[in-house]
Amino acid sequence: MNVLGTDVSDESFDGNESGTTVTLDAGSYVVSEDYVEGYTVGFSDDCQGSIANGEEKTCTITNTRNLGEIIIKKIIDEDGNLETTEDQTLGEGWEMDVDGISGDVDDPIYGNGEYKTGKIKTGTYYASETQQAGYDFVSVICSDESSIDNIVLDNDEVITCTFFNTPNGTIHGYKWNDLDGEGDEDLNEDKLCN
Repeated sequence: MNVLGTDVSDESFDGNESGTTVTLDAGSYVVSEDYVEGYTVGFSDDCQGSIANGEEKTCTITNTRNLGEIIIKKIIDEDGNLETTEDQTLGEGWEMDVDGISGDVDDPIYGNGEYKTGKIKTGTYYASETQQAGYDFVSVICSDESSIDNIVLDNDEVITCTFFNTPNGTIHGYKWNDLDGEGDEDLNEDKLCN
């Protein structure tokens, strides 16, 4: 805490919940505090102004933790082409995770295609998914254009990161000797070895 005024008894001191009393000469004054990252500060009316001889004023400084929200979406894109959306569905039952410097968030996340962290502390986070057999990773897009290993969440911000996967598969088939050339397999046309 810092007090700027005339002949202040203690110009700089640690703040505390029970308060600290300082004395100063009559005149104008300002009470402030050093910036603390991740918090929004609020000052009561008596944190600045003028004070007369013998007058008492109480300055209350309130620090409110800054919060934001991260939304993780899981989309299955049947053709793996993100430009076509009619084949996209929410991916259910995937294991997703959001961790960060600012603290761990519900570890792990099993969602129905969308998970909201709720209000969490601002700071740097990363998101990940546990890959499932039968699917290939296509892309991940975050609404603030951040990468999933450096999601910087600001106060009152909502960031949505969408993970896209596509089913992988195998093609099964065989060759046959098309004796009559019409393109359909007939009973008398033998299968060929690969």
